[in-house]
Amino acid sequence: MGENLETVDTWLDEINLHLNLKKTSVICFSKQGCKLDKPELRYKNSKILYATSLKFLGLHIGEHLTRKAHINKVIQSKAFTTIRNYLTVKMKRSLYFEVVHSHLGYLSHVWGYCNDEGLQRLVVMQKRSIKILFKLHPIRGLLRSMFIHH
Repeated sequence: MGENLETVDTWLDEINLHLNLKKTSVICFSKQGCKLDKPELRYKNSKILYATSLKFLGLHIGEHLTRKAHINKVIQSKAFTTIRNYLTVKMKRSLYFEVVHSHLGYLSHVWGYCNDEGLQRLVVMQKRSIKILFKLHPIRGLLRSMFIHH
């Protein structure tokens, strides 16, 4: 692996590029449950860290090539509770489409074929975001009427 890093270094020098080690990490792809040896990697006397997931063009890719890493990033909480009191219904709708819906739609053709558990987690996150944003009752909030009327 060290020889490959030397080749990368030579190539980068030839095209006058530099590797930013603060933004560089290594990921090893494997089947779930399979442990790989991860030797220490160094580039110009700096250690390169291993990652369990990485972001590439907005898609979060996990070391097992499942869609779980991307779904987890999309599900991360949206802070609507503080701002919702100052927005009109039209502004709340726009905020929903900008923050939640856009994440669900972006690259959905790539990560959308996940298992039922992953899809269910996304649906729950989507419903929770709408209920928080529009101050709907957590259990009895009728989301269908929100979509139809607004």
